[in-house]
Amino acid sequence: MNRSFLADRGTNFDAHTFNRTRAESPPSPDPETPNSSPFNHRRGRVPTLLLLSMYAVASRYDDAEAPAHLDPSMMWEAGDEYLDSAKVILHHNYASSRPSTCQSLLLMGYREIGIGAMAQAWTYIGMAIRMAQDLGMHRSADCWERVGLGGRLFNESELNERKRIWFGCVIMDKYVSTYIGLSFFGSAFRSIIIGSLYPGRPLMIFEKDYDTTLPNDSDIEEHEEWALCNSLGELLPGVPGRIISCFNASATLCTSVIELSAFDLCSIIVT
Repeated sequence: MNRSFLADRGTNFDAHTFNRTRAESPPSPDPETPNSSPFNHRRGRVPTLLLLSMYAVASRYDDAEAPAHLDPSMMWEAGDEYLDSAKVILHHNYASSRPSTCQSLLLMGYREIGIGAMAQAWTYIGMAIRMAQDLGMHRSADCWERVGLGGRLFNESELNERKRIWFGCVIMDKYVSTYIGLSFFGSAFRSIIIGSLYPGRPLMIFEKDYDTTLPNDSDIEEHEEWALCNSLGELLPGVPGRIISCFNASATLCTSVIELSAFDLCSIIVT
């Protein structure tokens, strides 16, 4: 693939960064390591599709690329090159279900929501959900074993990765359905509740259809420090990021919205 687009003008995500990121990405787990799954172990390097999807989102936050004077009638094009190249790769990859492709599709859908391209967002997120279901991520795999080989099918790292991807699908399914439904109701609260259940776009995931548990919040990432600067640019003491706890809370909230009773829903409609 022609990657001349990576020589972006002054951006932090140039070709050198792109190639270095691929070279420095963590190696795959040793297939001989106990409890390492031969069916779902990570690739030796971060897949190009996933990297491009990450860059497509990150470019929207790159201060070096932000125009000094943005015409309100024009769409800011930051990240479009990365997204276009990701689409080319996706065209050849979508027929084979992979965890990394699910992640890429969720990121692509998230970006499209941010720029108001709701039809594309709806499609990408729907593809991610179906691919995750094809990989069995909607089912609890904690006790799955390798028949005839012994040992667990997935190790702890793989299980947590699957859980994060699945609940990423859950969150984005509710988010995109609710977002599209906002234009149908004057009340913001009504939109949050009804947008996912009535007009707009129907949900693809319901709680009765999966038994996957939330990711383990004892993961080391839960306690990684989050540092901020004050108004003077001075670095403040770091605090635990609580990334997994926040993610789990979001997933739980999304599930709670759909658990409203028919009585509650009707009362909201007629109020």
